[in-house]
Parts: sequence; C-alpha cells; structure tokens
Amino acid sequence: MTSVIVQEGLLERLQGGAGTMSDKAMARAINVSIQTLQELKNGRAPSVENLASICEAFGLSFGDVATLKEVFS
Repeated sequence: MTSVIVQEGLLERLQGGAGTMSDKAMARAINVSIQTLQELKNGRAPSVENLASICEAFGLSFGDVATLKEVFS
C-alpha cells in the first residue's frame, strides 16, 4: 500500500528557513495543532487540508510538499 506523507525533513527545513520558527509559530502558520505538527514531522499521512495549508503558507506546490511512501502491513 502507498501513502502520501510530507517530504521527510521538509517542515524542519521550512522552520529553519523562516528564522528558526518555533513549533507553536509553525503550527499556527499551517493551521494545525502542535500535536498534529509533530505527527506530520514523524511521518503521519497529512490530510488534503494540511497539505494545502503548508503549500499556501510557504508558497509551495503539492509536489514540493508531498511524497509517496510504501507502507507495509
């Protein structure tokens, strides 16, 4: 099975590129809770809304943000 995830390390790179943005500020910028931000950083599959928020906040395309990951059951 294949799942869509946020590209590994992307959220951390975006935080660093934004002047070392805190998790709280990052979560606010992409309209998620801090818990959801941590889950996304840890590989949880994002919702379409999460992907859209990241794209909008940082001027990126879905292709810049999302990647496919093979999930083994």
